[in-house]
Amino acid sequence: MNNTNIEAQFQIEKKYSKQNIREWMLREFAAADDSEFKYQVRELIELIGHECAVELLLVVLRTQFQSIQSVVSQLAGNFDGDNIFEKVDAATEMVVKVAKTIDIFNIVIKESVDETGEPHEVVYIRSNYDLGKEILQKISDTLYIPPMVCEPRKLYENTDSVYLTREDHVILKGVNQHDGYQALDALNIINAVPLALDLRMLFEDEAPKKPLNTIEKRENFERMVNSSKSVVQIILDNDNRFHLNHKYGKRGRMYEDSHHVGLQKNCYRKSQIRLADEEIIPLD
Repeated sequence: MNNTNIEAQFQIEKKYSKQNIREWMLREFAAADDSEFKYQVRELIELIGHECAVELLLVVLRTQFQSIQSVVSQLAGNFDGDNIFEKVDAATEMVVKVAKTIDIFNIVIKESVDETGEPHEVVYIRSNYDLGKEILQKISDTLYIPPMVCEPRKLYENTDSVYLTREDHVILKGVNQHDGYQALDALNIINAVPLALDLRMLFEDEAPKKPLNTIEKRENFERMVNSSKSVVQIILDNDNRFHLNHKYGKRGRMYEDSHHVGLQKNCYRKSQIRLADEEIIPLD
């Protein structure tokens, strides 16, 4: 792999590793001024272990209210099971167990209205603690690894990874993964295409898709925009040259495994990307 940005990629993967994020979160919790919160965190770790505790806190403390379906879907991948239903059951049991035992969050029922205007009840997870803007922004910044700033590794098996240090699979979502035939050559071809940011578009601000009619929605949007800007800066700091990781869905469709930058995103994010090695194509 002949690329001058290999060391930079190593550092990015280290920064965005789950182990690094867990260690940082535990340091932040240990340094918190709220003694009751620190006590609750210690109780949580004793109840479900360090790894599950941090994963749970990363999900439930990001916002004050989330539907229980959203929380469980984010946690299910951390559990063992023969199918998605077993994983969802395990995640649900853990969430309910913690809510009954520890006062970090509560399960509440709120009235809502569906698309037809019919009222119905929704089960929510309500966080009892506010981590503060700085910590919430740091969590947002490290949720999704940026595009690769060096050439990706080639894939020879379904369990291979394009990354230098991270384990991975060529099929999205653990419940869909298998060792059957996949067109790895197609993934290798598209992963190897170097891309760049269109500097002109970086001067344009991203507009929200929906009205930001609550403080929480505005803050969530601001955190997302700030996280995207930090990813853009990482790319610019590494010669404005990057590669997107692609995977297959369960139906064999190819998708980008990318969050902040991509050609399968909204119009704004599509407009930011161009080929790094551009060629003039004659019209005749």
